[in-house]
Amino acid sequence: LTQFIGTKTEWNTLSSSEKDQFIGKEVILTDDNKESKETKEDFYIFMSDSYDDFAYGEGWIEKCAGFLGLKPAQWVNKSKSGGSFQAGSWLEKVTEYRESIDEEQANKVTHIVLGGGINDCLTDGVNNYSTEASASAYAIKLQTAVNTFMSYVNTNFPNAVFYYCPVGYALESSSVLNHRGIDSRRYCYRYIREVLTMNKNTRLPVGIEFVLHNKAFLFTGDYLHPNEHGCLQIARYIAQAVQNGSVYVGFTKRDVSITHSANHRDDTWYKLNEELIND
Repeated sequence: LTQFIGTKTEWNTLSSSEKDQFIGKEVILTDDNKESKETKEDFYIFMSDSYDDFAYGEGWIEKCAGFLGLKPAQWVNKSKSGGSFQAGSWLEKVTEYRESIDEEQANKVTHIVLGGGINDCLTDGVNNYSTEASASAYAIKLQTAVNTFMSYVNTNFPNAVFYYCPVGYALESSSVLNHRGIDSRRYCYRYIREVLTMNKNTRLPVGIEFVLHNKAFLFTGDYLHPNEHGCLQIARYIAQAVQNGSVYVGFTKRDVSITHSANHRDDTWYKLNEELIND
C-alpha cells in the first residue's frame, strides 16, 4: 500500500494495525461532506396568493423557476388564492407540504420564496386606521401570524432561507380596494418586515415592492391582479432578488410618491429605497 485516500470517518474506522501500514506513506483525508456538497442541488418552495393561483394565466412561479434555471424536480408550488399570513393559509400550505415528505427531503429545502402579500393589507383593521387602537390591534395580529409561520419554517425546514417578496399592489382605480389597499400597504409590509428582520434565515430584497408599482399595463381589468406581462415582471425581478439580494426597477420619485388624498403622501418607500430610485 502506497497511500490512503478516504474520508476522516473511513480513516477512524481502521484499526491501529491497519493505520500502521501507512506510516511514512501519504494519507489523504477528504471532508465527509465533500461529495454531498458537490452534488447537492438547491430545492425551492415557491408560495404566492392569487398572483399565481388564479385564472388569468399560468402565474409567475413557473416563469421564475425558469429564470433561476431550476429543473422541475427542484421546486414545488404551494400557492393559494387568498393566501396570507393572517388567514393562516400560507402556514397551512407549508405544513401540508412538510407532512407529505420525510425529514431527509425537508432538510434538502434551501429556499422558500414568497411573492405576493396584498391580502394581508385588506383584512382585520387594515381598512380602518381611524384610531390608534385599531392600527395597534391589526399590527399585533399580523405580527403574531408572521412569527407563527416563521417558527414553523425554521423548525421544519432547518436549511432553508426564507425570501419575502411583497410584490402585491393595486392601482387606485381598483374597485376592489376602493383606495384603501394603497393606503394600508405601507403599514402592512412595515409590520411584517419588523418581524422578519429579527430572523437570521430571512432575506428582504431591497426594491422588490416596486415591481408592479403604479403601472396599469401590468394589470388585468380589475387593477388588482397582474396580467401575463405583470407575471413576467414579477418572475424576472424575484429571480433577480433571490440571486442578488436587491432589484433595480428604475422608478422615479414621482412614481413612488403616491397621492392618496390631498393630505396623504406615502414617501416611506422612497426614503427606504432612495439609492435605487432615479431622481
